[in-house]
Amino acid sequence: MKRIVTVFASSGPRHPSSGPRQRWLHRLVLPIFGALFAAVNVLFLFNNKNDPSTTTFITSNQAHTSQRYPFVPADVIVQCGLVEHVNLKTLPKPLTKSLGFVKPHKTGGSTVANIVNRIVWERNMTKMIPSDYTYLGWPTPFPGNYKSIESVNGSGIFRFDAVSNHAVFNADAFRTYLKEPALIFTILRDPMERAISAFHYFPPYNSGNYTWQHFIRKYKNTTYIKTWDQAVHVNPMAYALGWYHLRPPLPSDNNKSKMKGMMWTTAFDHNKSAIRDFIKKVEDEIDLVMILDHLTESLLLLKDELPQLEVTELLWSDFKISGKGASGDDTGGTNNRKSHKIYPTEAERQELSNMMLVDQMLYDHFRDKLLLRWKAKEERAPEETRQLKNGLNCLHETVTQLLATEKNRLPKRLRICLSQDSPGFTHLQSTKQQRVNVGN
Repeated sequence: MKRIVTVFASSGPRHPSSGPRQRWLHRLVLPIFGALFAAVNVLFLFNNKNDPSTTTFITSNQAHTSQRYPFVPADVIVQCGLVEHVNLKTLPKPLTKSLGFVKPHKTGGSTVANIVNRIVWERNMTKMIPSDYTYLGWPTPFPGNYKSIESVNGSGIFRFDAVSNHAVFNADAFRTYLKEPALIFTILRDPMERAISAFHYFPPYNSGNYTWQHFIRKYKNTTYIKTWDQAVHVNPMAYALGWYHLRPPLPSDNNKSKMKGMMWTTAFDHNKSAIRDFIKKVEDEIDLVMILDHLTESLLLLKDELPQLEVTELLWSDFKISGKGASGDDTGGTNNRKSHKIYPTEAERQELSNMMLVDQMLYDHFRDKLLLRWKAKEERAPEETRQLKNGLNCLHETVTQLLATEKNRLPKRLRICLSQDSPGFTHLQSTKQQRVNVGN
């Protein structure tokens, strides 16, 4: 946290909550509280034999003894018209592919990661655990530091069932650490909406003491990505997909940052031919690019890629909300309210669009592709597609309402799992993998 604050504090007024006492609060008290909260959840998830959804943990995703998996009440399934589409009698079929989720910042990634994490947890799969529970190398190359598991086949590399934390995508590296075959997918968001969300989420801009002109001046003429904040504000979706890492890094004098003394050039950010080549590369290497503005459609297309998934496993929970945005996902930091947001003027939007050309071209291409895939699905099975879309939306709305008003109608296990953001869930999964004798 200290390093992040230092990166930002050099170019503007100090964040009002960044004094010594607040920094010690973040560094000491909050981690302790978070660890205690995770410990309580671990104790419940492992030891509560009275809960009807308790799972007996074993070493394979091909069998488990969960009851009512994945724990959505039957009356909710009936209410949402999904009885014909949910297997209520037997356990779900084992997945035939591992899951490689590329998680950009502020695109709905926490929502999708929560789905992946629940699938991994309930199907007794293994997940690659970052040493800090958050970053698999990002913003430096994948995989960075992670908690190793001894390989039982003598290869020296344990292949995991899932990757779902922040990482810079590299197809060869991802597939080295994932069991084959692997399903690789990601999620993008309208770049302008994503920029507004990030502006109000990350310090120091979430303090309310900065304008869009300050933001534009700082990042408009970026020649190298060499700081953490540049990686989350300068074509960050392209960054996560490996755009800047196509070319070897250069040594940087900023060796105290998360970049570890490396920097990446932005010289090709307005080269449309190079960007189109990159889009083709992403298209070849990633099986599904989801779009936050069409989250329900994206999730159902994910199920098409992996038919063994139950539609109830695609139930999503809203994370990092400050005023509800597209599909209810993360639209701002926890310290802000929608009425206090600062929106760019039309002229500022033009400047921002020019700064985010790579992200915009990526988004436009894959949004159009997803909508074409969805249209083809509707034409193949219009009634089934309508039922699934309406039913999944109903699941989300009904469970969200129950969490707010009648949470005891939901199994405690489901409530805990839906509440876990990526670092928290990753910590729980790490504890589980330490307790279970996993095999490769």
